[in-house]
Amino acid sequence: EALRTALGMIGLNFRDEQLEQMRGNAARLARTFTALRALPLPNEVGPAFHFNPLLPGRKPPAAAPFVAPAPRAPGGAVALETLRQTLPSRGGGPARR
Repeated sequence: EALRTALGMIGLNFRDEQLEQMRGNAARLARTFTALRALPLPNEVGPAFHFNPLLPGRKPPAAAPFVAPAPRAPGGAVALETLRQTLPSRGGGPARR
C-alpha cells in the first residue's frame, strides 16, 4: 500500500498486477538506500563536485576529429555552394563571378 500511496502522490496510478511487478525492485532499492545511509561518513569528507568515471591511472580515449556533415538540399541532394554564391558582394547585391 505504501508503494501505491507514494506513486499516487506524484500522480501515477497503476493496476494491482503492475504494482506487484514493482514491489521487488522497490524493496531492493529501499534496502540499498538503508545500507548506504548506514555507512559512516565523517564531516571531513567533502561533497563530490567533480565526477571522473575513469579508474586511477587510466587515460581517456583520444577524441576523434569532428567532421560536419555536408549540407543537404530539399530532396536529399548534397547542397554545394561556393562562398561567393552565399555571401553578398560589397555593393549589397548578389555576388558576381
